[in-house]
Amino acid sequence: MQAEGAHKHSQSRVGLVSHPLYRPEPTLRGLGASSIGVAVFNRKIHFCAINHTLASFNRVPAEAHLGKPLDPIIGKLANVVGERIERVFHTGQAITGFEVSGKLPRRPDIGYWLEDYLPIFDESGRISNVCAVVVELTRQKRVEQQLRDCRTKTHQRLTSMLRVAQSGVNQCLRSAAHGRTRKIDIDKNLKAFRRLTKGFQEILAEIAAVHPARDAGKSRGGLRPSALPPRQRTVLQLLAEGKSPKEIALLLNLNPNTVRIHKTRIFKKLGIDSLPGLVRYAIRSGLVEL
Repeated sequence: MQAEGAHKHSQSRVGLVSHPLYRPEPTLRGLGASSIGVAVFNRKIHFCAINHTLASFNRVPAEAHLGKPLDPIIGKLANVVGERIERVFHTGQAITGFEVSGKLPRRPDIGYWLEDYLPIFDESGRISNVCAVVVELTRQKRVEQQLRDCRTKTHQRLTSMLRVAQSGVNQCLRSAAHGRTRKIDIDKNLKAFRRLTKGFQEILAEIAAVHPARDAGKSRGGLRPSALPPRQRTVLQLLAEGKSPKEIALLLNLNPNTVRIHKTRIFKKLGIDSLPGLVRYAIRSGLVEL
């Protein structure tokens, strides 16, 4: 009983809940408390372990996952997710950067996730389990949709203003052709064109604000972590481990705004435009272990 109590206490402390018959690798325990979702599956595609982050994605308590297949937890998404896990067991090759979207049984709206499926080998070199690493993209996708809607509305406004401008130009040309141009008409048209010019400038500013920079993703994570200053490497690692800017500021004794500036510069240098991309870069570069 004491050993069982100690095991439960360890699970609570690290944030990774595991089946009594499964003992997770030490590196997996380190990811248990992360904001990245983590789950481990056996060859029956049943949950062996899961952290509270992924359980919150599914809106199901972590303990309720253990020993269960995918179907009662993620519903219709079980087919596509299960197929990927089976492929890793069959080939021994990781599957990374797989985007999944759909409606979970206990969530009201469609969700979006970026998932990696990684083989776990036993001492004999045989695949014993598959680890799923999941990053929630739902909020990011919604923001992207809002940006697309904003661009559509901006385009409509711009088209309307261009029609007004064209109508004004045509009216000036007709007046000039008949020799009826008066100073009062010229002043009136100049004021109208100034208003249009101001409107165009405002729209262009809006477009620049919502449109991602064209050259932001050129390197796509091609820069090595060693090329970053030591402080930015540390911030990068902590961000990839799921720490917030406020938490990083406390750990490094920095102002939260300073951490956010470091974050912005890291994204720009690496050519990465999202936190999931940063996490994948950190995993590939060895800054975060699975």
